[in-house]
Amino acid sequence: MREICLDDYFPHNGEGFNFSRDNEQNEIWVQLLEKAWAKMCGSYAKTIGGQESESLRALTGAPSSVIDHKELGVDDLWEKIFPADKANFTMCCSCLDG
Repeated sequence: MREICLDDYFPHNGEGFNFSRDNEQNEIWVQLLEKAWAKMCGSYAKTIGGQESESLRALTGAPSSVIDHKELGVDDLWEKIFPADKANFTMCCSCLDG
């Protein structure tokens, strides 16, 4: 186990956090995890293009999996998502801009 010390400075553009957000629930755990992962990787820039499953596994020790939606039909995708939601699993989604 590795201890990571965090300060209280987060990338912010004056209107909100630059990267991850918490859907306006006024919680900061998302930004804390993101900052811890960035410190483990060496910088925020070095986290770009990675998968959320890597950071969740490293920071929580919990198992994780990746579902590539391009390989599944809509019904098959929902068949995987619904049980995970019902079990209160942490779920992430990523997309590329452009």
